[in-house]
Amino acid sequence: MKKWIKVVIFSAFCSAVVGTAGYFIGVNVTNNIRLSKATEFFINNLKSNKKYSIKNLNFDFFDTKTSHCFGLNLNDVELEIDQNNNCNFKSEMTFTYDYIEIYTGSAVFLENSFYLTTESSLLTTENIYFNTSSLKEFRESFNNTTLVDVDIFDFNFNLDIFDDFENKIKKIDTNDQTTFVFELPVKTHNSTLTFYSDDEFNIKKMKTATALEYENTLISIDASNISFIDDINIEKPTNNFVDFNLILNNTANILDNFSAEDGPGLSIILGNKDNDLPLLFTYKEQDIFGIYGTLNIYNKNENDDFIFTFDGLIDIYLGERIIEGSPLKVTVMNSVYYIDIGEYLSGSIKSETLQNVFQVNKEELELQTKDMLYNLIDLMGINRSFNEEYVLLKEINEAKDSFTTIISFPVQKINEMNEEFSIAIGFNEDKISSISISDISYKDVSISNTFIQFGNELSEKPEINPDDYSELDEVVENLINFN
Repeated sequence: MKKWIKVVIFSAFCSAVVGTAGYFIGVNVTNNIRLSKATEFFINNLKSNKKYSIKNLNFDFFDTKTSHCFGLNLNDVELEIDQNNNCNFKSEMTFTYDYIEIYTGSAVFLENSFYLTTESSLLTTENIYFNTSSLKEFRESFNNTTLVDVDIFDFNFNLDIFDDFENKIKKIDTNDQTTFVFELPVKTHNSTLTFYSDDEFNIKKMKTATALEYENTLISIDASNISFIDDINIEKPTNNFVDFNLILNNTANILDNFSAEDGPGLSIILGNKDNDLPLLFTYKEQDIFGIYGTLNIYNKNENDDFIFTFDGLIDIYLGERIIEGSPLKVTVMNSVYYIDIGEYLSGSIKSETLQNVFQVNKEELELQTKDMLYNLIDLMGINRSFNEEYVLLKEINEAKDSFTTIISFPVQKINEMNEEFSIAIGFNEDKISSISISDISYKDVSISNTFIQFGNELSEKPEINPDDYSELDEVVENLINFN
């Protein structure tokens, strides 16, 4: 009896072992089949799901030319991708420059337009609206001019950055059976995107393996807490927004006059003769001269550098005496000023001689200007520590035919006063027709009554015979040394 019981127990045990082993073998076979199709499952998820919720999405931009960093941090993102890989989204947003927080608010990107609702910013307190076409045209015009040799960042809002992604996604083996890792090359950008998926092949997080290389900019991306959602309702915000499209479009139109390929240059009218307000130059609080007339700026090309001409009238202030309304012609060519002042003067003077007169060194001024632009955000951050209400652009007023604002230029010390000047831009038939700027000072030199009108066409490029002009450099240098 006992022997029979032992046989039964032993047989049952063997059956159980064989059955259990068969079960485990079946599970393993199923898992192996599933794992072998992981990439296919993951691709199908990417293709079928076009609506995402993302808790954190971060972009870091490093400019290799200037070594400055921009950061764009998006939280609580709802993202919808259409069939052409374009997107709409809404999120909370923070923008940083060299790790200084310069903008916080919410963003809606809908139908290729940005709506930025400002909560806190060093730039402005206004809500801002612009579209991607205006931004793109401005950027292309800016980078194609002969005025500058510095690219600005390009934000490509089309997500078509992959080349044949279905055949190039590859699965990376990991020890964690509940997480799958996939890598996908990013075309022309010398990097890959790494996706981390759950056991159902839903994306959970994503990041660049190395920074993407794009036009002297390194771009790093990471996202976490990603999930697919069934429905997204992205609507245009009901807030009031300052429309920056008109400014972007018209600035691009002006920059096109200095296109490296075919830009002729620009003709503008300076001063306001109708109101008897000349463009006035003051040195050490003494009026020196005021001018009215037409300034032509001829674009540089393969043969010539920029050429400037001015044809108008000049008021000359000699202490208590004023010489009013004398005809004035000035041509600046090859760093030489050729000057005709009616019956009083016909001569030439080199640029470096004038720099000595006004104690302004061109190279030093350019360097200071460049440093000032690069460090502007740092100065704004310093000013915010002095005064929490500090912003760069104040009192923006935008209308159909005008745009005005006050620029508060930051200082470095708490006991200094911020320099403020106002800019008013007038429009005629959606084109910039005029600009007026309040007084501007640099060291001992100040410029007042800055009125600019656009619209005149350029005349033919001037031709100068240097022999027709007396050289005045030695006379001016002797006056400097005498003083």
